[in-house]
Amino acid sequence: MRLLELVYRKAFTLIEVMVAVMIVSVVVSAMMALRGNSSNLLIHIKKDAKTIQYASFLPWSKENGLEPSTTNLYRLSNGVEMDDALHRQLKAISIEIRYKKEYSYDTNSTTFEIGKTTLKNKDFQISLQRITQK
Repeated sequence: MRLLELVYRKAFTLIEVMVAVMIVSVVVSAMMALRGNSSNLLIHIKKDAKTIQYASFLPWSKENGLEPSTTNLYRLSNGVEMDDALHRQLKAISIEIRYKKEYSYDTNSTTFEIGKTTLKNKDFQISLQRITQK
């Protein structure tokens, strides 16, 4: 009788197929969720890298960053060699510069000032500590 049952059973039952489909769908959805999270992280990393690049223009410009002003990144990057296309792109990005004096140290001949310069835009905000000699 068992031999007869094995001969007639040539396909999977409906329950077996449903279980297999559920297992595959759980695995695929987990893989898609992992891919979505890594894509989101990559977007944030690229945005942070661009913000740090923008902040790196500030030390090039000695007159900027010590007084509050509104300017564009092109003026901050003045003196940095780069493509004309990038210069045009930087002209379109306006930023607000804020400076907050935190500490001043006087010597007999010089004064050193420590302060925080903040670059703010609608897309990013970053602060830098600065030491200046007056």
